[in-house]
Amino acid sequence: MQLDLPDLRATAGEELFVADLEPPEHLLEESRGGDRRAELKLMLTKRNRISMERPVVREFSEGIDAETLARLDLPAGDCRFATVLATVTCRPDPDCRFNWLRVEFELGPELGADAVRPVACRLYPARSEDQVKQVRSVELRGDLSIKVATVEGPAVGRTQTTTTEANGVRYKIMTFGQLSSEPTWHLARTEVTPEVVGDIFLALVVAMPLDQETTAAVSLSAEVQLKSAPFTLPLLTRRSADAVLARSFPLATAER
Repeated sequence: MQLDLPDLRATAGEELFVADLEPPEHLLEESRGGDRRAELKLMLTKRNRISMERPVVREFSEGIDAETLARLDLPAGDCRFATVLATVTCRPDPDCRFNWLRVEFELGPELGADAVRPVACRLYPARSEDQVKQVRSVELRGDLSIKVATVEGPAVGRTQTTTTEANGVRYKIMTFGQLSSEPTWHLARTEVTPEVVGDIFLALVVAMPLDQETTAAVSLSAEVQLKSAPFTLPLLTRRSADAVLARSFPLATAER
């Protein structure tokens, strides 16, 4: 099953949300009385933003092989599978950089405590070698493996090697919550890539009951550092009910 991602330049304005990151109130109160008040005051004048394009949600049309289903311990006849393709964009202030980014999905947040909630069966990226930049298409297979194709760029320098942003970027990547309703990615800077910035591609395969119509909500946080000083502060998207609702999207598929 191959899915092409929309051209972000052609779909400008189709964001699910654009959010200014804010410090947690308890950390703000603790920092105000410390020795770094000048840096804190400077940090609070900066605009560090994160946005997400409206995710592409599609029915997983390939048959999932029996070995994979057995490993997941999911009854094939009682559930359906959907793929979610998302692009998160980190927009640090020119005077700041993101040291790490955390993206948390909550599947079925509006369902009751006794309801069967969707679970994430596969997360991409899952390792530092996985491509997260300039992804143009995604191939999903019956064993739930994910292969991406990236946008090719022009050659750099005088050699015959083609260098692109896609293969020149490497983050430290950790994932949490596979086979749960709260899958999470943590992407951190490395010596190769000293800040988390720009478009980042994420994909997950979700299993849910056949007739279930529900949503997914996204929350984000990042450690932001001033470029002029070794001062860092964790910032996050608002956790209020209205803000979470604004960062939600339906898991009903566009093609059934």
